[in-house]
Amino acid sequence: MEALATVAVVSSIVQLVDFSSKLLSNGAKIYDLVDESLTKNATVEQITKDLLPLNEKIPSICREFFLPYRGRRGPLKLSREMQGGFG
Repeated sequence: MEALATVAVVSSIVQLVDFSSKLLSNGAKIYDLVDESLTKNATVEQITKDLLPLNEKIPSICREFFLPYRGRRGPLKLSREMQGGFG
């Protein structure tokens, strides 16, 4: 009977060691993924900061470009005519 108890204890220890090693391995992978995600988030944040000033300029650029064509053949109509040909 003691041999069976010894086998059970050894089996439990092996399972515990296996579970612990998997837990530590997955924990390291998660840590690396979080670090990588933080780097990507910082990059996206910087790109967003760079684009915001450009986004604010769009309305004034559009007004400057399209107002002179109001009531006449504007850029959009001209572009459509060019795509369709002249005849």
